[in-house]
Amino acid sequence: MTKQEIINTFDPSQPGLADATIFGLPFSSEQSEIIIIPVPWEVTVSYGAGASEGPDAILDACIAQDPHAKVAMETATKTGMVVLLGEVTMEGPAVDYEAIARRVCKEVGFVSEDIGLDADKMNVIINVASQSPEIAQSVHNKKFDETLGAGDQGLMFGYATNEWDQDTLHPLSHSLSNQIVARLKEARLSGEIAWLRPDCKSQVTLEYD
Repeated sequence: MTKQEIINTFDPSQPGLADATIFGLPFSSEQSEIIIIPVPWEVTVSYGAGASEGPDAILDACIAQDPHAKVAMETATKTGMVVLLGEVTMEGPAVDYEAIARRVCKEVGFVSEDIGLDADKMNVIINVASQSPEIAQSVHNKKFDETLGAGDQGLMFGYATNEWDQDTLHPLSHSLSNQIVARLKEARLSGEIAWLRPDCKSQVTLEYD
């Protein structure tokens, strides 16, 4: 069957294929393509401390308990509240998600209701289930290293460039945005800008000729 015939008969609503290769799709690595769509601008948004530290800390705790743990975790926050959402499959005792959430919020600087979140008093809502068997089938069950797929949390698209940083190969907008957030953190912790909060963010947009 040709690649076009596979595309024409493929049902995007079906579960990932157990005997497939890339992302549970019916295409081999040889049939896969990289499509680059050029745009005359780039935008990077960088977030202050805490945007990813909660899920990262939970991931670290799960892997410490079980090096083969499968973790997909997201965090949502609102005034006085932190919500943990995700899927975790691991061996051994359960991880104390609430304790981790409170510790990370405190370390980041959310220690007062005056800034919207108090790590000691906030409500922590946990909605974490086991990984679905359909995802496991498409991602890692009976897979070789070269055929491992990605979960359903989202696909990240990016690129490397030497236009600015020869070491990290990050785009200029990304480097500048991260530097701004790092400087904002310094100003917040030193009291130079008293009204800054841990969830501050920056955006850098570059236009190319």
